[in-house]
Amino acid sequence: MGKPLIAYTIEAARKSGFFDHILVSTDSEEFAEVARGYGAEVPFMRPAELADDFTPTQPVIDHAVDWVKENWGAPERYCQFFANPFVTAESIRGGYKMLREQRANCYAPCRSQDLPVFFHDAAQFYWIELTDLPADRKKGLNLPYFLPRYMVVDIDTKEDWHIAERLYQAFMCDEE
Repeated sequence: MGKPLIAYTIEAARKSGFFDHILVSTDSEEFAEVARGYGAEVPFMRPAELADDFTPTQPVIDHAVDWVKENWGAPERYCQFFANPFVTAESIRGGYKMLREQRANCYAPCRSQDLPVFFHDAAQFYWIELTDLPADRKKGLNLPYFLPRYMVVDIDTKEDWHIAERLYQAFMCDEE
């Protein structure tokens, strides 16, 4: 990818044109320097009690918003970002438009790590034991075979096909 993950997020936020300030909350001076280098502001370092792998998102956001209120004035709204190379200015604008049109006041109030793991049918194969299949198939024992995420693309659209091609090139070519 060629640059730090946070750079993609900062660049998308800047290109969206929505923000007076792009503030990064971190406890790492190294990350702070990278963020500043891409145009974000790091006006404070995150306190140690909010800087471990198990800290929920909300106390970190509350700390940053409180800092903003005290130093820059009360914001009307904010958008919280995470380091992700797939965020775009277009999606930021689209998310904001949806928020306003739906009269919502927020989305996703928890850490993504705390959400349940989601599985779906990969549409790759089904084993059926005919010698032991009950007449009412709903009473049979159905078991999922779990696959790594990079091996699962349900190909229904042209976009799905392109994603599958890329994943195959990245992960499967060595197995041939």
